[in-house]
Amino acid sequence: FNVSTYNGYSVKFLLPKDGYTASEIFTAENIEEAKNCSYIWQDEANKIRYYTRCLFPEFSASFDGDVKGVLAQDFGVTNLFDANLCDMSALIDDPTYCERVTHITKLNVNRKGIEGAAVTVMPKVGAPGPDEWEEVYLDFVVNKSFAFIITDSYNTTLFSGVVHNV
Repeated sequence: FNVSTYNGYSVKFLLPKDGYTASEIFTAENIEEAKNCSYIWQDEANKIRYYTRCLFPEFSASFDGDVKGVLAQDFGVTNLFDANLCDMSALIDDPTYCERVTHITKLNVNRKGIEGAAVTVMPKVGAPGPDEWEEVYLDFVVNKSFAFIITDSYNTTLFSGVVHNV
């Protein structure tokens, strides 16, 4: 299902068929298909417009973890993590490289709207990382696991994830 906001942002939900999990359907191919589908269509001959209403629960999602593996394996970013190959001389004077890349996201979806934020932290080797991050765990109730994608008015994915346990 695709739900649009007044500012052109969209929330798309992928619901698994019986026998499948939300993780199994949360593939790059299905994400692209969901980003391009519309739930408004017209029957020109009979002059009927059809709209799909999407009723979904309020939910929150978050991620706080090291994405070094994803950057290296999926995107080929490897020199950043190698002391001998990393070259940041255009940015800083000291020779350095990263041991980890921490990505933190928070997302709240409710009847008032969508609120999300993300930050990526790449401390150089020997530098302290972020100090004491507060961890907040939010519970919500929904009747089936689902995946979600939030896009902007250009259909660029801003947030995505899978909600496994319902």
